Amino acid sequence: MTSMTHLRVLMAVGKHTDKNGWTFASLRLIGTLAGASDKPLSRSRTSEVISDLVEWGYLEKRTQNRRDGSSTTNLYRVVYDSGEPEDLFDATEPPFGSDEPPFDSHGAEPPFDAIEPNPYNDPSNVPSKLDSQDDSASPSSSRKSTTMKTWLADVRSAGEQAIPEDDPIFDDCEKTGLPIEYVHLCWAEFKDRHVNGDRKSKRYKDWRAAFRNAVRDGWYKLWGLNSGTGEYFLTTVGRMTAMRHGVEVAQ
Repeated sequence: MTSMTHLRVLMAVGKHTDKNGWTFASLRLIGTLAGASDKPLSRSRTSEVISDLVEWGYLEKRTQNRRDGSSTTNLYRVVYDSGEPEDLFDATEPPFGSDEPPFDSHGAEPPFDAIEPNPYNDPSNVPSKLDSQDDSASPSSSRKSTTMKTWLADVRSAGEQAIPEDDPIFDDCEKTGLPIEYVHLCWAEFKDRHVNGDRKSKRYKDWRAAFRNAVRDGWYKLWGLNSGTGEYFLTTVGRMTAMRHGVEVAQ
């Protein structure tokens, strides 16, 4: 392995995995965990290091194509037998004795494994936070409101992700411990209602912000929080929704 940076990224990926060993953590989160406490790795550097680890056989890569075609997610898993061991770090890099920690104080993985477009309570009679904002104070004020179907088509044509890896919703997951797979489930329901369901005529200027509201405010009542253990769990509605959309979520 070429450097301590590569080792730290590998350790960050290994700490943020689901029950099958795959990580859903965003590049931003991995870079934060692998960097110094006051200087996280940039997304570009994190991506470069991960590419190296895949090429050298330390990480396995799997590309996950979403059924709506709106974006693609790369998942990674640590390979525990990658052949002959190499030198752990260059002579120019600080060894483990360095006072620069490989993880900062929040490096421990929360029971989070979720956030990314993957499909809920979208109350029709409650005014949207987005609709009630003052356009002059909103960064999206210059945008035209569109339906979700039109917005997804625009996103695809621009080669963008519907919910990019650096979306603030992933930071929310890190802070609250909400599993990313729950966010995926919320996305599946959110998209289904606004593309195929009774909300397909709904228009927003910022669909990413609308989805963040759906997750943060629990529109679809998909999960709950155990006050005793502090762990999230799927509600009956959440389990039925997961089955309906074919989304695999740990129970």
